[in-house]
Amino acid sequence: MAGSIPDYVVAEVERLADQLIYLASTGVDISDLGNGPRPGGLRRMDAAGGWFYFLVAPRDPLVIVVRIVPPVDALRAGRGQSVSRRPAISTRTSCRAS
Repeated sequence: MAGSIPDYVVAEVERLADQLIYLASTGVDISDLGNGPRPGGLRRMDAAGGWFYFLVAPRDPLVIVVRIVPPVDALRAGRGQSVSRRPAISTRTSCRAS
């Protein structure tokens, strides 16, 4: 579910998640990419002026997007101003390399 997060933010998060999956499928250890206190666990990565939190499954090219935080201007625009927004949608929250 991406709720009312602007399309461009969701698209950027999906693009970055796909790149993480690609790296994992080539054998790169992605558990220490992004920001976090130590490898593994909850990671944070910048995207489209905001950021998102994700988890990496060990020994498997799997990324789970936990939360998307849009940029502040998108949050302000959501209060009465027009922004390209999606109604509640289902996006893939986990991806597997094929």
